[in-house]
Amino acid sequence: MDILNKSLQELSFSDIEAFLKQGYPEGTQIEYKREIPQKSLSKSIAAFANTRGGIILIGVEEDRDTGVPIKWEGIPNEDRIRERISQFIANVEPLPAYDIRIIEVTGERVVVLVRILEGDRTPYYVQNDANLWVRTENIRIPVDNASPDAAELLFLRKEKAEKARQNNIIRANVVYKYALERAENERKRQVEEKKKKEENQLTIYDKKLGTDCSLCKIRLQPFFPQKALVSLSKMEEILRKVSEKNHSQHEFSYSDKERIPEGMLSFSWSSDGSIRSWQFYANGLVFNVQDIRYVKDGIVTIHIGGIGMHFYHTLKITSEFYSLAGYQGGVVGEIEIEDVQSAVVRPIGTRGWEYHGDLKAGLLPKYRWNLEILDTDLLSDEKRFKDYFIEKMKEIYWWFGYEPAKDEFYQAFLKENELSISQ
Repeated sequence: MDILNKSLQELSFSDIEAFLKQGYPEGTQIEYKREIPQKSLSKSIAAFANTRGGIILIGVEEDRDTGVPIKWEGIPNEDRIRERISQFIANVEPLPAYDIRIIEVTGERVVVLVRILEGDRTPYYVQNDANLWVRTENIRIPVDNASPDAAELLFLRKEKAEKARQNNIIRANVVYKYALERAENERKRQVEEKKKKEENQLTIYDKKLGTDCSLCKIRLQPFFPQKALVSLSKMEEILRKVSEKNHSQHEFSYSDKERIPEGMLSFSWSSDGSIRSWQFYANGLVFNVQDIRYVKDGIVTIHIGGIGMHFYHTLKITSEFYSLAGYQGGVVGEIEIEDVQSAVVRPIGTRGWEYHGDLKAGLLPKYRWNLEILDTDLLSDEKRFKDYFIEKMKEIYWWFGYEPAKDEFYQAFLKENELSISQ
């Protein structure tokens, strides 16, 4: 088992033991510690954050010559383990993204896993240490001794990652544009076919697709999208599994997928002109588009509940996609809603929590929220996921002029939606 590609929350001691028995030596992303060191753990943490991220396994003894684990008896199960490790992490600036998992070996001993994600704010320093630390092979070394270009790469990494993400979004927007054009041509063809056959009973949307929509666009991708997470054939297999597991009306069906360069696309439209589209790319970009506008008696309404459901299901499906692809790391993205001005924005309607105040109208033509504090461990940890979701929904409420509701309200909304998607 490759523990680097699994959420720490999913791992048991038997998983750890199976991994250690395979004899993986310490390397760029793995380090073993027989016990919690009195000092220097901060250097390892900074080195992982400056390089590719990784896991420190505490309670595992390695052969000093080969780096291969030879004993995993754990460390005494004491009350302050998490606090002691958190103090080492706090000595690193800026603070890296991390997760800690304590797994019982016996009633008195535990193995501790510390995951440090590849940093998005490099370089990372250890307080009161003039060196920059990086990870190479099975050791950490000062950056000055790593390579002549290493220091410069640390400073440029964030800029390169941002450029790569922007290029991914540009490509996905182009694919969406041409998929929309193709769908519009099909709509026109159906209209002409109907005229020829004089089939008045057949309802076909009579406006250009995309003109009367309020599209909610959600994009998620790894912070460092330099390379493919999986092969294209493997990605196809993964999406089939994700499709089989999810049964919500907000999910996607594998059957309507088509292959595109470096990924897969689905695009559909209905008789009322609404649009739904998914794009998945081997490098981890997920781009989901849903029309959230509802028109009745000439009144255009946007439901915040529709935004929340779209957001919730996109996060869940993306989390499963990343898990099956073996990706663990930082995730960034954005929610964007177009053509909001003058539409009535209606709060979430959840059983027992109906809104009875005045309704607000959209002020701006476009709303956009950044999703910058995500990581795969957050997506797979139910408590952290729900806390994050609730805070983002409060922000959305605020932006539309509504008083953010109590946490219990959003929890009720989540409970209703959890019934419609497999966990």
